[in-house]
Formats: sequence, C-alpha cells, structure tokens
Amino acid sequence: MTGETRKLDRALVSMLQNVELHKRGWDEKLYRYLVIASYLLNGNKPMTSEQAYKVLLDRGIRVQKAIFFKVFEHMRKHGPLVKDAQAKAHLSQKELLRIKGEMEQYKETIRKAKKFFLSKLDVCDESAAEEVWRKFDEFLQQVALSRGVKFFEIVRRGSLESAPEIDIDAFSSTFAPNIRESVLSAATQFLEADDASVHRYLLSLLDAGLAINACGLSEEDIKTLTEKYAVKASIKLFLDTNIVFCLLGLHKHPWEEATKDILDFVRQQKGLEVKLYVINDTLEEAKLVVRSVSNRLKQVGRIFWPIDRFL
Repeated sequence: MTGETRKLDRALVSMLQNVELHKRGWDEKLYRYLVIASYLLNGNKPMTSEQAYKVLLDRGIRVQKAIFFKVFEHMRKHGPLVKDAQAKAHLSQKELLRIKGEMEQYKETIRKAKKFFLSKLDVCDESAAEEVWRKFDEFLQQVALSRGVKFFEIVRRGSLESAPEIDIDAFSSTFAPNIRESVLSAATQFLEADDASVHRYLLSLLDAGLAINACGLSEEDIKTLTEKYAVKASIKLFLDTNIVFCLLGLHKHPWEEATKDILDFVRQQKGLEVKLYVINDTLEEAKLVVRSVSNRLKQVGRIFWPIDRFL
C-alpha cells in the first residue's frame, strides 16, 4: 500500500525531491528524509520513533513501521538526531542549518516558477491572480501524487501503460468564465515552458510524489524494485605492477594476500560491478621486468612457459 497523502507539504517536497529512486540504497535514503521531515512538520520537538511515525501518519503518509523505526534508531545513535534524557530525540542544530539552506533554495525555485506563471496570466486583480496560482499549485500536487500511484501500479504489474494526460481543461473550467481562457493559456504555457526554474519546480513535485508513494512499499516490493530497476553501481580498480604479477602468480610479494582479498571481493559482489584496469605504463613496466627475468633464465636454460605470449 502506498502513501495516501493528498497534499505535498513544502517541507516534504524539499526533502523528498532529493531521493534518487533509480539508485541502490534509495529506500534507506527515503526513510532518512522521512524521519527528518517528521521533525520539520512538528517544529523539531523531541519525539520518540512512535511519535515521529504518528506525525507522518496524521499527514496521510503511510510508511513501513519496522523500517521507519530501524532507520530512526540508527539516526538516534549515529546522528543527526540528538538524544535527550527522556529517551526522545530531536534534530541537531547543524542538521537544521543544512536543511534550512536546502529549503531556501527550494523556496526560491517556487518563487521563480510562480513569477513565470503569473507573467502569463492575464488577470488584473492581484489577489485573484494569487488565488489562481495557489489552486494551480495544488492541482499539480494532485497530478504528481496520482502519477506516483500510477507508476507503482505499473511496476507491480510489470506492464507498461501510459499515464493519463494532465487535464488542464478540467482545471481551468473551475474558474469564472471571464478568466477561464487566461487560466488555460497560462497553465498551458507553464507546462510547455523551456524554463529551468519551471522544470525544477515540476520535477521536484514529481520526485516527491513518487517518493511518497514508495513509502508504503513492503520490504519485498523494495527488494524487487531494486533488483529490477536500480542502476547498478560500478567501480574501477587500477592495478599496480606488483598486483599484476601476483594475479599471474609470477612472484611472491607482501601484497599477495591483499591480491587474494581483492579477487575474493570482486567475486562476491552482486550489487556492485567491479572492473579491473591496467594502464599502459604499468603494462610496459611489467613487460620490462618479465623480459629481464626471461633473458636471465634463458642463459641457464630455465624457461617453463611461453613468455613471448605475455610480451
């Protein structure tokens, strides 16, 4: 069951827009932001995990309780939550300052998006224009939430199905006839705008809508999504000459055990792609050493394998 909130609080959006659902570990990151959001929504009052959970529940955000409590306790032990004498916790001042900076950036995005919309709206009365923007903002929140629901329905079924179009005609029809056309025009231009602030605003709503609807996913659903759709992380390991020799079994070296550990690490990885590289300088150095040893061994007639293939 996904989250059931019908309104995207600014604090929620500013937090949840940072959750990258396409990357591994998104579920833990999502729940960390949800814990933080619970404090922002409650004025950073000291709370237990149960109280923090209830803050979200009261907002219509249904999360997996066991996962939420687990992440809450980890944050209480390791930060950024600070414990008090009553076994409660609150956000540290350092974390609050960091979040404040993020929220200020998000508010600036909203301000610019709003300014763009109002510049396209032909309504003389300022208070009426403000009301149109408020309703349009709420309308887009509903769209983001409903698309989040649709996305996870599609994922669970495993079949692709196009989401319904954004019905701005229905939205504009809720206004008085004398401004209806202007509202429709402004909304259309807003959604089709080639403007960075508008794009950031819309994407933040969509990201938050997806994240909120991911809150209620079971651990089994999360595992399935991660395995099927997450971008596989990868690292590159550049090997030193001595490591190359150890891998080829050409000599004894203090790094031999470390080399075995590297190989074991590479073999054991399932969610991480490890690529081994050797730069040209390392390869040339290795060839030089092999040639030198080969020449000395030839003098005593002790070549056991075709060195030339390596060179």
